[in-house]
Amino acid sequence: MVVGNHLKLFDRHAQWGILCEVTSKDIYASFEEMLQNKGVLPLLPQLASLATHVSNEELFKRAANIYHSFPGAHRVRQFGAVAIGVKYLQKI
Repeated sequence: MVVGNHLKLFDRHAQWGILCEVTSKDIYASFEEMLQNKGVLPLLPQLASLATHVSNEELFKRAANIYHSFPGAHRVRQFGAVAIGVKYLQKI
């Protein structure tokens, strides 16, 4: 995947998807490095309400736990973590 590629994302249950353009691709050695460099809320905006109730350290810890809970997350030790920026193009 390189910047400028198009990416199709589908929700099979809902039977629809979106077409996006890759705008950035940054590779990190770990989820923690990615979160430190990109910030928790840009990567996990759903934690915004939690951010007003917990310390930055606790927010960071919870964000890292979310990424580590992903299927296959153990592979990050071998391959690293990739933060991909996308621009919505259209519903498909």
